[in-house]
Formats: sequence, structure tokens, C-alpha cells
Amino acid sequence: MILCLGVLQIASGQASTDTMIRFPAEWEPHELTFMQWPQYWKENAKVQAEIATVAKAIADYERVVMLVSPDQMENAQSQLQHRNILIEQIAVDDLWARDTMPSFRYENTNIRL
Repeated sequence: MILCLGVLQIASGQASTDTMIRFPAEWEPHELTFMQWPQYWKENAKVQAEIATVAKAIADYERVVMLVSPDQMENAQSQLQHRNILIEQIAVDDLWARDTMPSFRYENTNIRL
């Protein structure tokens, strides 16, 4: 993962045009939060209950997208009942979304993955 709190400027390939690339800080305004459902932890039930609590607390203020492995869908759905939580089925193997998901960045004023 790349964490960049400042601004990086690179040439766009044209002599007269620059592209401004910026990775937004975690505390900047955003529309939603991505999370991943844990499944391989020693005390898995306890960890899942804690992640569900965190997700619901965030969902009181903004949308949450929870990425869940296929074999954990029923479990996650039973614990993540909230109008602002969207559960998406995808193979994940850890709860650290920040370390395993793509980074979002701005190129000029457009958000990019």
C-alpha cells in the first residue's frame, strides 16, 4: 500500500501538460468505507463480533462496503444487518482492507483506483 499525505506531480507524456496525482488522507471527507470480514483468526467469533460492531458504528454516519468470502456470507449477513452496510461476496483472506485493497487517488480532480 502507498500512503501519501502530500502531492506528487508527474509528467503526463506531453511537454506542456502535467498531471497532479494525490492520495487522499484517511481523515478527508469520503463517501464510504471498505472493510473485509475476518475468517482465519484464532478467536474468530470474537473478532467477527468486534468488526460487526465497528462496521455498524461507521454505518450510522456513512455507507460501508463489507467484502466477504463466499463461505462466510451467511455468517456476515446475520451479524451485519444495517441499512448502510452493503455486503459484497469476494474472496478475501484477512480483515486488513487497507493493506490488501487497491489504493484510491486523485488525478487532477478525478478519483482513480
